Amino acid sequence: MSGKGKRYSKEEKQEIVDFVVEYNSENNGRGGVANACRKFGATAITINAWMNKFNGGVSKTKLTGKARVYLQLSDLQAEVEVKEAEIQKINAKIAKLTEQVA
Repeated sequence: MSGKGKRYSKEEKQEIVDFVVEYNSENNGRGGVANACRKFGATAITINAWMNKFNGGVSKTKLTGKARVYLQLSDLQAEVEVKEAEIQKINAKIAKLTEQVA
């Protein structure tokens, strides 16, 4: 029986996706996944799944110029919204604790 494969962190997955995007943009949109498989040891199916997951189902390899920048901005805005929600929860806890000591 074989063991579980390597587990990749979100940062590692993003690094691999970014590698594919960069490689493809430098090489006529081809070969990034295959080269990422060799370099990082992940399977093509896995990398393609990450590409879709990290890009909302839109592969960055098919985007160029402004479209790619807009997608990156959208990803960052979503991340900011998550962090702002976390900050609101923390501020609510601070307010509650402040009331207890006042």
